[in-house]
Amino acid sequence: MTSQNPGIFRDFADIQNVRFHEIDLHAGDKIPNLEKFDGLWVMGGSMNVWEEEEFPWLIEEKEAIRHAVEDLNMPFLGICLGHQLLAVAMGGKAVNTGRYEVGLFEIEPTQAGLNHPLLHNLNAF
Repeated sequence: MTSQNPGIFRDFADIQNVRFHEIDLHAGDKIPNLEKFDGLWVMGGSMNVWEEEEFPWLIEEKEAIRHAVEDLNMPFLGICLGHQLLAVAMGGKAVNTGRYEVGLFEIEPTQAGLNHPLLHNLNAF
């Protein structure tokens, strides 16, 4: 699910023959039956996780994330807004810090991360 396309992540997935089923909730796409998928990647967007009045599809998206992770035990990858949505969907909080953040930072995966099914065979590291 995304408000912005997966960009370079799609390229990594293509190299590993991972098939994407991309949906854009902001454009009006509907969430499919998640039981037909092996994992869920939720990308970013310019909206905030709490802006449900302006972006009502955030309510359904958070419920779908909770269902995927809690009920289906589905591997999940959240990027930017995606990880904020996960936090809130699972009962956590995402609050306005008063600071604007955008950008990428270099990360080093842990051994557990390298062995996680979601990243299995993804030789991007």
